[in-house]
Amino acid sequence: MFVFNQLYDAVRLGSGDFVGDLSAFGSDEPATYFQAMEDTVALVLNQGQFLEELRNLPEFAELVAKTLCSRLRLMKQLYIESKLLPMKTRLYADLIRHGVRDGQGRLCISPMPTHAEVARRIASQRETVTRHLSQLAKQGVIDSSHGFIVITGEAYLRSEISKALGVIEWQ
Repeated sequence: MFVFNQLYDAVRLGSGDFVGDLSAFGSDEPATYFQAMEDTVALVLNQGQFLEELRNLPEFAELVAKTLCSRLRLMKQLYIESKLLPMKTRLYADLIRHGVRDGQGRLCISPMPTHAEVARRIASQRETVTRHLSQLAKQGVIDSSHGFIVITGEAYLRSEISKALGVIEWQ
């Protein structure tokens, strides 16, 4: 399932995922609005109910803590990438980050994002993203001929990211 809110691009959620948790802790986070893109069953808790469940269900509290830590790690990674990586390498990282393994083990992005969406995520311009995606397709690193992106050169993308960061292997 994907949800959209007014501040961010599509966020992929699955069974058991949750949103709005920062608001429950009383943060000054701006109001966000979510729209499910497919039939969805949702459990809605107000702030008091959410906090009570945290206190009474250690498994739930652990899940929330792990989720917040995961989000913090992602934010740290995105910050480092934004400061250290040139645009084309940020694009490579974004492609890998949004890829999901299919039944054949290929890394795929479906539905295919617009070039404008990708540009927003990596702080670039749509035209630049279009040019680099075209170059990747010509090199055989990606294939977008079927209405979604198949990353055929994952090793190449990871290698370029590692070189740019000066590390042996990028996550």
